Amino acid sequence: MAVALSALVLTACGGAPRRSTSPPALAPTTTQVPAPFIAADGHFSAVFPVAPSQQSQPVNYQGGVLHGIIYSSETPDGVVQVLYTPLPFRIAPDMIRKGLDAGVDSEASAVGGTVTTRNAITYLDSPAEDAVINVASKGEVFKIRAVLIGSVIYELQGVTLGGPSPEYDELVSTFHTI
Repeated sequence: MAVALSALVLTACGGAPRRSTSPPALAPTTTQVPAPFIAADGHFSAVFPVAPSQQSQPVNYQGGVLHGIIYSSETPDGVVQVLYTPLPFRIAPDMIRKGLDAGVDSEASAVGGTVTTRNAITYLDSPAEDAVINVASKGEVFKIRAVLIGSVIYELQGVTLGGPSPEYDELVSTFHTI
């Protein structure tokens, strides 16, 4: 059918149909690697699916309010974001795990979800926690990596409707401080 259609088009345009003896040349395919987004004020860079938007967010901490910044990028299946909050104090080494646990618990409470997995890890040579929060009422799944680097808490998040989040995986694998 394609040969007949191409012959019809060529004949209608005044050309004679020709058969090629070699296959048509294919355009080279290239995969562009997205450039990392640099957040100079947050002292980090990471690959987001599209340029993230920025917004301020108050972060309640032990009766006080800290200033957090969120960089957020929507994906076809959800959202990925980085929240960073500089702390005006150092956390004692024996309190870091408790602080990361409290941060994940606070996020779960804020979204009306339940922490279903939690793992203490080391990320970028710093104490961190990976967690999954399920929000059954909305069908949402939050993947979170909270990490304390120096006196800054970074929270990397991927939110989906239950499916995998390759954008979150890429964010986590490309995140680093500057």
